[in-house]
Amino acid sequence: MSMGLILFGCSSNEEPLTQTELTDKLVVDGLSLDIAECVAADLGDSYQEGDESQTEIDASKETCEEEKEEVEEIPENRTEELAFVDQPTEYGDDEELDLLWDECEAGEGKSCDELFMKSPINSDYEEFGLNCGRRPNILYCNELDSVDNGPTPKIALPDEDTEE
Repeated sequence: MSMGLILFGCSSNEEPLTQTELTDKLVVDGLSLDIAECVAADLGDSYQEGDESQTEIDASKETCEEEKEEVEEIPENRTEELAFVDQPTEYGDDEELDLLWDECEAGEGKSCDELFMKSPINSDYEEFGLNCGRRPNILYCNELDSVDNGPTPKIALPDEDTEE
């Protein structure tokens, strides 16, 4: 009976490697750290060295290298694709928003709400629509359409003669 235990002890495989241990082993074997981390993550914490282990590593390495190449193909300067770049921010930047601004300033509450909804975040357009054309005594812009709210505040607009 003790022979069986000895045989069992000798024939059992080593403990599975953790991802950190596998990453360290792969770096020592010559892989770059980023590829080694990718392979280790792909194979997981249950990776055990054995007859098929190098085949598993090679397949995972190939996949990781292909993914890395795909990521590297993405141009570094992608600002033209970002939604917030080159958006109108102040009066004069966008004809449609300028029209809504003018209507809001004239007291059309619906235009103030629409200006707020269509404006880029943190723009002068958004702020102007949000506070109903700089009317501090109005809580909801649709109130502009139903009550007398006093004179329209004077707004300093950019000079039309000045070019930006």
